Amino acid sequence: MSTQEPQALNRNERRKQKTKENLRNAAIKTFLEVGYLNTTVQDIMERADLGYGTFYQYYKSKQDIVIELADETKEIIKKDYVPSWEIETDIYKRVVSRLKTIFDAYAKHRDVLRILLQCHHSDEELHRAWNQLMEVPYKALKKDLTWSMDQGICRDVDLNTALVALNGMIQTIGIHILQNNLTEQEIERVTKDVGMLLTKAMFIKEEFPIEVWRKK
Repeated sequence: MSTQEPQALNRNERRKQKTKENLRNAAIKTFLEVGYLNTTVQDIMERADLGYGTFYQYYKSKQDIVIELADETKEIIKKDYVPSWEIETDIYKRVVSRLKTIFDAYAKHRDVLRILLQCHHSDEELHRAWNQLMEVPYKALKKDLTWSMDQGICRDVDLNTALVALNGMIQTIGIHILQNNLTEQEIERVTKDVGMLLTKAMFIKEEFPIEVWRKK
């Protein structure tokens, strides 16, 4: 079955798209420079070099911009979160691969996450957006850890306690990446260190038994 190519945007639609992109970029730069709470709609429009009224053709408030950015980022992270370690039986390598995906997401989406980090406690909707983003790696961690415990390759600890502790550590490292602008090499080193800590703390074997792996 052939699929039709999406129709090209007409001139008016391209103009609107460009205006919205300009507005969003201006908002991101202003939030990062002066802070979300200190930013006004007027500040955004002056940076975008657009009329004040143009803002309300696209958004109801500056909060709407952040929520839109957060929702888009969440969907991108979910899509990118495809396990690359399915054939990997070495537990340490598998853990490092999983962590690398998480920490790379913090670096890749640094601007949006830094904005959310500074403002997510300011109101309920922004806090919801932040929590939903943070749930993406948490759900993956829960799935992995639950399966590993069921197979008897983890230490005999309470699952919920382990999830809270490990998720807290991962979020703390992620925030460290955001606040200190870690380089790719620094993130690589941090990932290996955290992977070693997690592997030693949680697992009692170095590899998944091949018969267990084949049943997975």
